[in-house]
Amino acid sequence: MATHDGAGTLRAQIDSILGQTVRPRWFLASDDGSTDGTCEILQEYADNQELTVFEGPCKGATENFLTLLAALPQDAEYAALSDQDDVWLPQKLERAAHGLACLPHGQPALFCARALICNDDLSSCHAAPMPDRAPGFRHALVQNVAGGNCMVLNRAAIELVQSARSEAGEPPYHDWWIYQLISGAGGAILLDDVPTVKYRQHARNAVGSGHHGLGALLRRPFRVLSGSYGRTTQKHADALQRSAHRLTPENRALLADFIAARRAAPLDRLRRLRQLGVYRQGRAGTFMLWCAAILGRV
Repeated sequence: MATHDGAGTLRAQIDSILGQTVRPRWFLASDDGSTDGTCEILQEYADNQELTVFEGPCKGATENFLTLLAALPQDAEYAALSDQDDVWLPQKLERAAHGLACLPHGQPALFCARALICNDDLSSCHAAPMPDRAPGFRHALVQNVAGGNCMVLNRAAIELVQSARSEAGEPPYHDWWIYQLISGAGGAILLDDVPTVKYRQHARNAVGSGHHGLGALLRRPFRVLSGSYGRTTQKHADALQRSAHRLTPENRALLADFIAARRAAPLDRLRRLRQLGVYRQGRAGTFMLWCAAILGRV
């Protein structure tokens, strides 16, 4: 769990993790310089030997989570990432462990729970939509389907992320980069259609608030026109390129072609990206991708 000034919602989340039907063997929390009482709450649980507290790097959520993954014990079989303001339903870890246990030993895998999108006090919730197309590296290059607060990694995926972390530099989003890396390396991406995370939406969300519904539809064109989306995909592609030797040969070639296509002239760029088969979820997402391609913002 990565924390920063989350005292108002922290206890509910910690208690939901400790109350899982499969209780975590280790519970690590890293705080990024909180000043609102978060550290005192964490220390209270630490004093009861229910979690271990680290001093965070204070470089944002991405670096905080990647630092935590690097600190995992060598015999940790799975790793579940947690935000400070959600609430987990009791069987979240059990469902993840069951799904991941069915895969071949040594295959990197990422299990993603479905979320319940909730308001600030959790009094109103609705299930997040499921993707209409299967996840994979062609999708991961241009969109993230794996929210960090919903993901669980198996041992092979943990080792892959730990090995590639020093190569990546500073990818904008840890969860998107993890999805790209695991899918690019030939790992399995498992999506659970049963909601097990109450994803609290409020004005203080680092990422997530307003990413669903009408607000999201109004923000997406701005992200494309402003260049924010294009800068993000470029930084992630650069991070992947530094770890290209960890990708499958097919995905290594796909990444190289994607990087080259981004630099082409507008109509040629659109044609080449379509030939590569990269895709976003839904009609609106697809339309945004092709608009971004024409405008040079992908």
